[in-house]
Amino acid sequence: MSTLWPYMISPEKDAEDACLEFAISVLQTYTASRQIDAYIDDLINALQDLPFEDVYALLGKPVFSRRFMDEFSAVVSKHLPAAQAPDIFDRFARAIQESSEPKTNGSATKKQKRTHHSIPKHRPTARFISIFLSHFINSVKLTQHQRQAFEQPAKTLFDNFVRPSFDAHCDTEARVLPALQIHSSLMNTMSDIYWAKMDTDTHEWLGTALKNLFVGYTKAESQSDRVAVVLSANALLQHAYFAYVVGSSYDQTSSPLVFMVNTVLDFVLDQSETINSGATWNGSLLAIDDSAVKIACWKLLADEWFDVISRFSDGERGRKLTSFVLLGLLEPSSSQPLEPNCLTLRSISEHLLRSANFYEAQCFKDHALSVILDSFTAFIKSNDDKNLAQCYENFRDFASGAEELARLIKSPKVSKITTETVKNAMQYLDQLLIFPMEYYTKNDRHKVIWMTFLIDTLAGIATRASNEARGKVHLLSRTLLLRLFASQNSGNVLEMNVALLSWFLSSASFYSDSVLARAVKERTKQLDGQVLRSLLSLAISKNSNAEELLNQTYKVRVNWLKTGVPNAKDWVIDMIQVINEFLHRHASKDDIGEKICPGQLITELSQIVIKTLNDAKARISAEVDKSDATILPIDSSLLTLVSLLQEYAQLRGSQGNELVDLGALSKVMVALASPCTALLQRSLRSPSSSEHNAIMKMTTAFVGSLCKVLSRYQHVYVTERVFALIWFIFSMVHTSDKHCAKSLCRTFSSWIGTLSNEQFAAVTQGFIEQSNRLVAQATDKDRKVYLSLLIEMLRGATSEQKTWLRQYVPALVTKLSAISRGTESVGFVHQALEFLATLSSDQSLRTSAYDVSLILACLVQVANPPQIEKFEHVHRETAHALFHAICDVLQNLLLYHRQQLVDIMAPFIATLQALLYCFRSPHLALVTKKRKAGSTETATPKFALISMSAPLDVTAADRVARIFDTMAKKSGGNSKRQQRYTGLQQYRIISRHAPFLLIEYFTIQSNVAMSISQPQIKSVLETGLYNMMDMTSEVDRNMVLAALDASGKLLFKNFYTSWKENHMYTGQ
Repeated sequence: MSTLWPYMISPEKDAEDACLEFAISVLQTYTASRQIDAYIDDLINALQDLPFEDVYALLGKPVFSRRFMDEFSAVVSKHLPAAQAPDIFDRFARAIQESSEPKTNGSATKKQKRTHHSIPKHRPTARFISIFLSHFINSVKLTQHQRQAFEQPAKTLFDNFVRPSFDAHCDTEARVLPALQIHSSLMNTMSDIYWAKMDTDTHEWLGTALKNLFVGYTKAESQSDRVAVVLSANALLQHAYFAYVVGSSYDQTSSPLVFMVNTVLDFVLDQSETINSGATWNGSLLAIDDSAVKIACWKLLADEWFDVISRFSDGERGRKLTSFVLLGLLEPSSSQPLEPNCLTLRSISEHLLRSANFYEAQCFKDHALSVILDSFTAFIKSNDDKNLAQCYENFRDFASGAEELARLIKSPKVSKITTETVKNAMQYLDQLLIFPMEYYTKNDRHKVIWMTFLIDTLAGIATRASNEARGKVHLLSRTLLLRLFASQNSGNVLEMNVALLSWFLSSASFYSDSVLARAVKERTKQLDGQVLRSLLSLAISKNSNAEELLNQTYKVRVNWLKTGVPNAKDWVIDMIQVINEFLHRHASKDDIGEKICPGQLITELSQIVIKTLNDAKARISAEVDKSDATILPIDSSLLTLVSLLQEYAQLRGSQGNELVDLGALSKVMVALASPCTALLQRSLRSPSSSEHNAIMKMTTAFVGSLCKVLSRYQHVYVTERVFALIWFIFSMVHTSDKHCAKSLCRTFSSWIGTLSNEQFAAVTQGFIEQSNRLVAQATDKDRKVYLSLLIEMLRGATSEQKTWLRQYVPALVTKLSAISRGTESVGFVHQALEFLATLSSDQSLRTSAYDVSLILACLVQVANPPQIEKFEHVHRETAHALFHAICDVLQNLLLYHRQQLVDIMAPFIATLQALLYCFRSPHLALVTKKRKAGSTETATPKFALISMSAPLDVTAADRVARIFDTMAKKSGGNSKRQQRYTGLQQYRIISRHAPFLLIEYFTIQSNVAMSISQPQIKSVLETGLYNMMDMTSEVDRNMVLAALDASGKLLFKNFYTSWKENHMYTGQ
């Protein structure tokens, strides 16, 4: 075996992979034979006798790779007996001391001067052994009692090797590096029996020695010196951490501790030597060069010891540390991506900003904003626009600053600001956005707001810069302003000057339609809403300046709408939305109406909207029949504005109707119905999908606006026309555009609630007529559209409307049963069940027993379609959805219509019995005798759409068990309505049917071919059936036994015994 070790440790380049696999196999062989101690001896001997020339070339071999070390650590952690650990530690310690002893041919004749070049060149095998010892220390698993056995060996190793090796004149390879590795490992894993057992003098000596080592190696001359810098820095910070946390002779705020920490920190922050910003490091100490030493130390500080350096860094050094982290990120990053696993000073700082430790450090809280503000001051002074720099320097308060900035914006002078300057300014916003709001103290918040607004202005006037860079700056700055204004009600610079606010809004229209442009506009709209709400609050409080500013901005927006300024409708919409919000909040609307918005302005706005709609109607009507003409759809923002004006008129009452001229507005909206429908039909023939989608969205928005003005100002015949329009449009978007379909459903549901009784009757009659047509001939799409709108009508109807609708419930349910006979779609079946669930959950319909019987009959008809073979494959998820929908209907009938249900329990029980078959699964069994003829399986399964996925899961069984539990509850009487049966009478009637459920269940269980066999499902169902047993008497149980065969009786008797022992109430 000794001849193989050199090849495993130092193989040829081409054989490294094979030798690695062989080395792992040898380690596993020793482990399997429980000879780990023998393996350690052989390994130490092989390392001591190994011939080599270059230390770092050997450390790059596979046996020192992470993969082999992970395997070695796993063996020590999982397979090493704790009793052998101290002995192996002693063997490693002796080997390291032997390997570090000088080997000379004769005695030294004269003591030489101790320098790095004059030290005798020992064979540094201690370096290799220390690597394995460090992994051994980190991996061994010991109890607190077993760790005590390491106290004396660790002390001996420290006294005989570690302490002497920390002498500044010791050989780096043979003594210093192994000692640093071993010392750090012992500190990490055994500090309680290693560092804690040292006396005060030793602690003080150790801190001084480590500091001297670090300082001595900072002027790195070789690869080993550079490695020693990193290892000594780690050991020094480790020592400071334990001295601070555990406690020693040092006071926790004493200067020696601070000096230790700052020695390493000052080395990283030292600006006397130029730092190569493009320097990279791959994370390996074997590949560390002069430019990577600071990267390695900064990685060590940021990842391992950040809490130590942040605790001791205060004053000027804390500011210097903050500047090192933040200002390095303000420089533009390299356009070339880093290679995997490569580190730079910038990448480490970026990773630090993603950690919570950074934001909890007090030194960063104290200096972060001041560092950024000072840096921005220097940046704004150095940019090409001196007027902007002067504006920033002259800032005293928002009022004067807003006036000066407004004058600057109005200047026709072309700015010289470049794209590079805009990108550099964006770096400041990136920094500010990552800070939590707690960082922005009251003193700094105004400065940050002004700085952010200056950066936004810089991007706005930088006409020579790229639109993409300007758009990104606008997005970041307005996001930050939104956060700052939301956390502080006062101090909004946009409230000070109308010209500045107008420029701010118009600057969101500089870019083409894109994701970035939409995001900028959305942030701007949110800020605009905050400004308007603040000004309105001040105006209501009789602030004359706020009233004047409001009137000025209102006039500017209406004028924009007249002249066709881009996005003008959006800013007018913001205005009307905020006005409506304040009208909703205040009861005395007439008192504040004129304060928050002059009526003359609303009238002028309404006239503009009506004129624009008339122009659109004339344009569409004239060109809709021209196949080659391109017709622009009505802007959806204009239709939103129509809805808001109608809402304003409703809030102001009769005075609002006059201001808005709601009659003329309603008239033009109704007149637009036919042109919009014709335009939609034309778009269906268009090969352009984008044109079709735009017109579809426009038509959906038009219907929403039309419904809001219809109920109060149009007659029944117009209601019928609008209902037909909604039906037609919904049938178009039902499958092609889910967003438009949902929007139409919400519009239709809300519209239903605003209809008068006469109008609601017209809509209901329309559904009856449509159902007659669907019975005769229809597609599945027509059926789904019918059910979708019918469900929305039920959801949107008021209690008064539902009382009137009750007379049509039998007709609607009967028609649904007839429609379902021709369906071949599982989606329609699910939708029909959802309709029945919605219908049965509504108590305001006041259904009769006849209505409930029709609902049950329709449920059975819908869930058991006659042409089952024509259905597409039913997925298991779909089958579960159908099952849960059926259970919803049954549960609703029990909860909300129990009084009517007790008269027709037979079909209800039959449905529950059929649901039990959905949990059966086939299994092999030995048949010892012929089954009764009545137990043979029927050809057609019950609820075939669901049974094909049997057995269903536990959640489905839980639904059935809950139905059983609901049946067994004794409901109380309702004093508001006269009841035919009391709660006790209902319970007694239902209890008569409980035995039939028990009979059906145990009949299924006695079947040797198919039964409910999964234990979890059986457990859940039988828990529910215990409630059925509670309802039965002895006579009922005898009837159950009489109806079952021999195997069924045996199962029932076992079930009865379990119920009696575990569930039956005994009065105790």
